[in-house]
This record gives sequence, C-alpha cells and structure tokens, in this order.
Amino acid sequence: MTDTTADLGKTPFGVGGVLGDTFSVFFSRFGSFFLLGFLPALIVLAVNYALIGDIALGQEDPVLMQRLFETPLGIASFVLASFIIPI
Repeated sequence: MTDTTADLGKTPFGVGGVLGDTFSVFFSRFGSFFLLGFLPALIVLAVNYALIGDIALGQEDPVLMQRLFETPLGIASFVLASFIIPI
C-alpha cells in the first residue's frame, strides 16, 4: 500500500507545468534546437534540388513537371527526393 499522507514537496502533475517546462527548455536552448532542425532540412533541400531541380523549391512549371514524370527515372528521382530522403 502507498502512504497518501506523506507530502514529499512535489507539485502535482499537470499540463500547465509540463508545457511550461517544455517551453523553458526549448527557449533556453533555442540555438541548439534551431541547428538540429535547420541543418538536416537544408541538406535534404540541397539533395532534392540536385535531383529534381527547381521543382524542389516550389517553382512548378507544368511543362517541367510533365517532363519529369515522363520517364520511370524521373518518377523514381522525384519519389526518392521528396519522400524517401527526408524520412
């Protein structure tokens, strides 16, 4: 059995406390979190641009998209650059 009368000085578990602690850690180490998120995203964008060109940057010309999807290699490179590498 547990002793429910013993007060160990702990605050009750609550959503507000957890969120406050989470944001406190995040903002105290914002530079580290930014680099951990930004650098991999930049690398993935560079690989996407190398594989599929301007389409990776959102500049979707319908003619370029049509040319890209005409060949199996184009489809494979789009799938690889857009879905597989980021995962």
